[in-house]
Order: sequence, then structure tokens, then C-alpha cells
Amino acid sequence: MLTPEQTALQFDHADLAFEVLPDAQRLNGVATLRFTARAPVARLPIDLDRNLPVSAIAIDGVALPASAWTNPEGG
Repeated sequence: MLTPEQTALQFDHADLAFEVLPDAQRLNGVATLRFTARAPVARLPIDLDRNLPVSAIAIDGVALPASAWTNPEGG
């Protein structure tokens, strides 16, 4: 079941860029996601893979402070 915030959003586009670091057995990436809000929303819920931790978030190119977002199931 979708929350009201989820139904107010339309997912438009994803642009993914990855850097593979085989010696370190690491993968770095940047995901640029575009949404259209069909109604005002107070929060933007995004369900991300718990195996890919989030280190930063920006909206319209403006970085959000770490206190402005959560990733409760991310590592």
C-alpha cells in the first residue's frame, strides 16, 4: 500500500553513474532521480536498497544537511 506522499509523486527519470574499485572491492555511485509532485508534499519517501548506503542528498542542486534526512534501513 502506498502512502499519500508516494501517490503524490510521479517518478520521471533516473541517471546512474558508477565507479568500480576492484582492488578495494568497492562500488561508488551517484543516482540523480527526477520526480514530479502532483500535490504538495512535506517529505520525499524513497525506498532504497539497504546494501547501498546513502552518504549525501541534494534537492535541486542544494545539499541537505544530514539532520534533514534519514536512511533507517541503510548501512
